[in-house]
Amino acid sequence: MKTTYSQKRVENVVLDEVLQYLDHLEQVDLTKKLNEMKKRNGDKDETQLQRLSKELDDAREEMNMYKNEVKLSIKRTGRFTSELLNELIEETSQQIAKLEGKSNQVRHKIEAKRIERKELETLQHHIPNWRMVFN
Repeated sequence: MKTTYSQKRVENVVLDEVLQYLDHLEQVDLTKKLNEMKKRNGDKDETQLQRLSKELDDAREEMNMYKNEVKLSIKRTGRFTSELLNELIEETSQQIAKLEGKSNQVRHKIEAKRIERKELETLQHHIPNWRMVFN
């Protein structure tokens, strides 16, 4: 198939646009953007996850305390009535479920940001090779 002058011209225009875009990408300082992203979002989410983990540990410890108190209540040596213990266990169970949900959300958020950073790092690594591929 014979290539016409106008087809070659269109191919050159498209290639010029692609190369111009690649030049722009090479000028973007992805390292700076990666560091900003990590600093801006990562620390806050990690801190929130640590806080939620501590609250969750405290709630689980509280639940264990109530369960131990149930054993004493059955032996009639406990300080709390069974009704009160049931209420406390129910409230603590709801609190644990709520904290686990929040903790999972934050973990997913952290993982999504980690993947995004990894993709940017991969992009940063491959950009210099793109020009050779297109040429």
